[in-house]
Amino acid sequence: MVEHAGRMHTARLLDSAGRPRRCSPPDGHGAKRRPGSGQALARTEAVREAYARCGERMSGEDERMALDRGLDWLLDDLTGRVEHVRHALVLSNDGLVTGASTGLAREDAEHLAAVSSGLHSLARGSGRHFRAGRARQTMVEFDEALLFVTAAGEGSCLCVLSAAEADVGQVAYEMTLLVNRVGEHLGVAMRNDGAEGQDLL
Repeated sequence: MVEHAGRMHTARLLDSAGRPRRCSPPDGHGAKRRPGSGQALARTEAVREAYARCGERMSGEDERMALDRGLDWLLDDLTGRVEHVRHALVLSNDGLVTGASTGLAREDAEHLAAVSSGLHSLARGSGRHFRAGRARQTMVEFDEALLFVTAAGEGSCLCVLSAAEADVGQVAYEMTLLVNRVGEHLGVAMRNDGAEGQDLL
């Protein structure tokens, strides 16, 4: 028997050999529905279509602003639909905030991004040292919260802060869906930023 409730979250992520389980679609537990959620989902689909058209219709600063707005909508959708999720943000590997959910103050977003960047960097370094492959997700369990950091695209991460009672499998699954939706575009944004930085040198 697992005595600590938080330990139960961690135990569900491991198989009998102690290895991380693969995320599977949840059975609906943990997802909250509230008025307007259908509109939020419809808006999410519209953002996905906008992402697909972005490269053909926009370039430079306009494209980046459109991507940032769409990303904020998707992060708000995540925090609005998944029970106990408090905040979500996307950051570059060097700790710069590129998108954040509504209600997360700028100072808090920057602090959370710096912490998440450090955790992801340590995880990547450990993977290289022990020849364990890429660091896909890092989770920290606090007394009153859970922090998830997932690789998203090339040179960026998705971070989610939830209450301690959040369903770990549900949160991880929803994060994976979001990364699959926008990961490619996040990678493009990171490459564009790098190219502009070289032009300034």
